[in-house]
Amino acid sequence: MNYRPPLRIVRMGRCVLFRKPWPGKPMLKRIAASLGHRAIAAGAHVPDVASFRAFDQQARTMRLIRKLDINLVLDVGANRGFWSQHLRQSGYTGAIMTFEPLAANAPAIAAKRNGDPNWHAMACALGKEDGTADFNMIVTGEDDETVLSSFLPLKGKGSRTQVETVEVKRLDGFLPMIREIVPDARIFLKMDTQGFDANVVAGAGALIDQVRLLQSEVSVVPLYEGMVHYTDSLSEYEKLGFRLADLFVVNRMPDGTVLEYDCLMMRG
Repeated sequence: MNYRPPLRIVRMGRCVLFRKPWPGKPMLKRIAASLGHRAIAAGAHVPDVASFRAFDQQARTMRLIRKLDINLVLDVGANRGFWSQHLRQSGYTGAIMTFEPLAANAPAIAAKRNGDPNWHAMACALGKEDGTADFNMIVTGEDDETVLSSFLPLKGKGSRTQVETVEVKRLDGFLPMIREIVPDARIFLKMDTQGFDANVVAGAGALIDQVRLLQSEVSVVPLYEGMVHYTDSLSEYEKLGFRLADLFVVNRMPDGTVLEYDCLMMRG
């Protein structure tokens, strides 16, 4: 009988090479699924590694940036500029505008954008009206490390709060600058404002029509007083013409339930 196995193994020193024909993708998926189910049945636990989740979120976001031909990213609530830096490292070469009201974070952003002429930093917050507002910095520990910051007061007690008065501007007030940077802007509006995203969108005015991709942190369990529930946030974004592309878990409660999501929405 002239029998040839479907997969031939060739040994070269310490290496093992597999020669074609290789099992097709459907077979490999079935094998992987079977092994995974058996591992779960045996009590195996797949570690919920935050760095892996962050890479997956970044990869999915970059695919949509390319698909929608985004040429301007608005990073609202930029903190120290890590998100925009990671966007650059992931291959995005278009224009970036960061909005961060806290003066203490300005040097970190300046260091990250050093030598990048297409990254523009705005030292203000965005809202639905121009003016000033008190910005709460919730601190913890003996070293006064800032862990939460918002215009809204934190629910509950037990945390010390510092207050800084910051400048607030409407997003549509930056329209002349945006037109100068990118004449035909196809915008990705990324927001991380700890409960203030709806105000940012309200201040966008007609500029919201140029937003093709939107990211907003939505709350299942409100951390701050007056924070909008995630179902209401999603409903409002849908009314503006966006449809849900992805939901990424940001934090969970100790019992495993979701505390907040990053929602990624595209104009539909």
